[in-house]
Amino acid sequence: MVMKRRWLLTALAGVILVTGLWSGWFYYLRPRMAANNIIQAVDIFLVAQKTDDRAQYQHALELVDRAIRWGKYDSTVGLFRGQILAGLGRADEARAQYERVKETDPSAKQAADDLLAQLPQ
Repeated sequence: MVMKRRWLLTALAGVILVTGLWSGWFYYLRPRMAANNIIQAVDIFLVAQKTDDRAQYQHALELVDRAIRWGKYDSTVGLFRGQILAGLGRADEARAQYERVKETDPSAKQAADDLLAQLPQ
């Protein structure tokens, strides 16, 4: 009985230790992984623009959304997300994204207005 209890406590402590280490490393690496997602999304977006491939646009959008979930958001990422949405033909969502950028960062107003002007009415 004592042996089973000791084994159970050791296993539980191991799980807690591994979980704690993993979450710590993930917290440490998350900003770097988010930045890598943005870099990959830019590469994929450029390919999508050349080939007009909706699947590539969608993949780029998924990478940007993941980076945003991991805490990587600023006006540049917001404007980029709007461009991807526009490439997918989702003009209303792109328009809303650009408006959100204008609200959160007044210094990006001109860039957002320029991109808004490119959207179909």
